[in-house]
Amino acid sequence: MTESCDFCYINLASNGLNSDKLNELRELVAELIDKNFKNIILNMEKISKVNKNDLETLLSIQKLAMFNNVSIKICKLQKSVTKMLLQARLDKIIEIYEPSENESVKTA
Repeated sequence: MTESCDFCYINLASNGLNSDKLNELRELVAELIDKNFKNIILNMEKISKVNKNDLETLLSIQKLAMFNNVSIKICKLQKSVTKMLLQARLDKIIEIYEPSENESVKTA
């Protein structure tokens, strides 16, 4: 995880998300919101597949963020994940973001 000012960049690990990791992600986002982060970016480059539970978790995180006036973005999606998000129309709810090469963040 890296942070800079009021934004936090979370690198999601592994090939997929299991229920423990989904719960950890929910808790981490809630903790960051409590710490007044206003922009949270989820780096999904290592996630090659998503299922219904993953999509539901992203929706619940987005709902929590919206309720607290926090921006959630996802970035570095693999093609298969992008396809699933587009099919589920999640791109209408959660912003898909591609960071530039020049963006700098500090390691937390």
